[in-house]
This record gives sequence, C-alpha cells and structure tokens, in this order.
Amino acid sequence: MLVGKKMKILTIVGARPQFVKAAMVSDAIAKWNKDNSGAAVEEIMVHTGQHYDDNMSGVFFRQLGIPAPKYNLGVSGGSQIDNLSRMMTGVESTIMDEQPDVVLTYGDTNSSLAGALTAAKLGLNVVHVEAGDRADNKNNPEEMNRIIIDHISALLLCTTETARRNLSGEGITDNVFVVGNLMGEAFFRYASKTWKDRILLSLVQGNIEVPEEYYYLTCHRQENTKNDNALKAMMMAMESLDSPTVFPVHPRNKERVVRLINELGCSKILAVEPVGYFESIHLIKGAKQVVTDSGGVLTETFFAGVPYVYVMDMPKIPKRTPFDVSRLAKPLKNDILAKLQQPFDATVGPALCKKNAGTGLKNLEKIEEWYNVKEPL
Repeated sequence: MLVGKKMKILTIVGARPQFVKAAMVSDAIAKWNKDNSGAAVEEIMVHTGQHYDDNMSGVFFRQLGIPAPKYNLGVSGGSQIDNLSRMMTGVESTIMDEQPDVVLTYGDTNSSLAGALTAAKLGLNVVHVEAGDRADNKNNPEEMNRIIIDHISALLLCTTETARRNLSGEGITDNVFVVGNLMGEAFFRYASKTWKDRILLSLVQGNIEVPEEYYYLTCHRQENTKNDNALKAMMMAMESLDSPTVFPVHPRNKERVVRLINELGCSKILAVEPVGYFESIHLIKGAKQVVTDSGGVLTETFFAGVPYVYVMDMPKIPKRTPFDVSRLAKPLKNDILAKLQQPFDATVGPALCKKNAGTGLKNLEKIEEWYNVKEPL
C-alpha cells in the first residue's frame, strides 16, 4: 500500500446493506491506523436515518462492531423528494463542520445519492463503492441513483468486470477499479458463527421458534409495496408452498401485512419483526428457498448457495454477481411459483464468493492509493 498523507473520510450510510459494507471498511481503517500512525485515516460516520428502526439500524451497528455514527440526521418518513432534500441539508451541515477530504458512499440508496450530490456541489471528491451496477431500467429509482452517483464520483470501485464495462460504455474510464463484493467478506465472517437462539418476535403471536423447514421472504421496495397488489401476490405464492415462510416485515409495511394475513387467511406465513444481520444470514442459510426484492439479501443468498427468486419487474438483475436471470420473477403469484421450480446450481455462488469476495482492506487500499496521487481540486 502507498503510505502518504493523512485523510479524513466522511462516510454516508442509511440502510441495511450500507451498514454491512461500511463495517468491513471501518474495520480495515481501524487496523490500518494501528500500523500507520503517520498516515492515519480519520472516519466520520453519518447516518441519514433512512432505516430508523432499531432492528434495521442499531442492531447492525452492535452486531457488526461499527463505531456509533457521530451524526444521525434522523431523516425518515415523507416523500422521496422531501427525504432527499432534508438529507442533503443535513449532509451539507456535517461537511461544513467536518471539512472532510473525501465523501464515501455505498450502493444506490437515497442516502447515497444525497451524500454524493451534496459533496459534488460543495466541490469535494466522491468515492462510490459498488459503482457501475446496472439493471437497464432507468425507471427504477435505484437505477437513477446509480447513474447519477457514478457520473459525479471521482473514484469508482466496482464489484465486477461487468460493472467496469458498464461504466466504460458510459464514457467513465478514469479511476475505475474492480475490488470485489464487500458483502462476501461480511458473509463468511459471520455465517460461520453458531446461531443458538432461534427465537423471533412475531407480529401476531409473540415469540416463535424458527421451524426446522421453512422458506424465507423479504419485501421492501417501493415498487412492490406502494399498494396491495405485489405484496399480496408474493404472500399468496408463499402460502401455497409445502412449508411455512419466515417473513421479517419492514416497519412501514407492518399494518398492511397483518391485514393481508387476516384477509387472505394465511396460516403458513410467519410475519416477524425485522431481524439483525446475524439472524438474517442464518435464516438465509437454513431456508429451503429465498424469495426477495432486496439486492443485499439476494447477494447473501447467492453466496450461501441457497435457491432464490428475485421479485422485480425489470429486464435483468444488476450484475453484482452472475445471478441466474431464469429466477427473476414479476410480482405475480404464478410467475413466482414457476421460478421457484427452475433448476438451480448450488455450487456456483459459494465458489465465486470465495474467489472474488472483496475486502474492506482492498477498498481502503484503492482509496489510499488514489488519494495520494490525485490532483488537488
């Protein structure tokens, strides 16, 4: 690694997948600082508040050992535009207070977009982890965010060669590097630990024990939860399967899920409170199959070698890893059930994860190398 000047990084997080990735880089920074006191990296963590429930936020910081955020902007609820504007105002204030050298963003959430836009407007360098992912669907909110963030970033760290080629096709070729998928490092670090307490908090029954055999369902995207239709189709599909389904419910969907369970007479859907990272990866590992609209859960399922169905009305899955497009389903009961029957090679994901998993250190090394040779703004 190139050892050079000190650097102050402002890290923007707000949602579950970002907590997981940030944990790996924060851990690498702590270890780096022990060995390189003359070129220490100071990290300031900013939590936008996008995921505010303790089960979707605080528990991740505790389980993953992430330092508590210095700033929590508390932005949640309201429209996307309202959220984005309030996040940008909060990020601007923290940038003015902290005067960082670099603003680090992960993925494609509104938190990432708010951090990147604000930093770029203030003349700061933006580092984008998971740059170049594309789903060829510009109407998808996350796709819009990905494209904008990539085009205003100074350093772009990709998970795959496909992502790098996507950027090249858009004319972005400078300071682009393939560093692997950070979620692989986190997955192997925590999936090997034993899960002893298999008790979850049901939305309707109190504490329940995880069944020996079950399917795992997650659903949170705006496209699938803006009305009853998609969520109802997913629940009806799961209800018709041969084993119960464990379904951690996003806080904003609790009332709707409980109502639909009662209206549809669902007896096989175990709707529970949101679960932490440790619980989630073990629920994925033990599931017969996973049905999800979460890119993070999809990636972890792929790494675990567990069959999955990704429920999104889009032409392809963003190529963070070579997911099987034959298991991409529209939010329709019959399509989900049909995709659950598709052949599945359980050896591909784990082998690729071990071969190409990114690390916090690899990401930090690229940031350090770039920072010490880049031209000043």
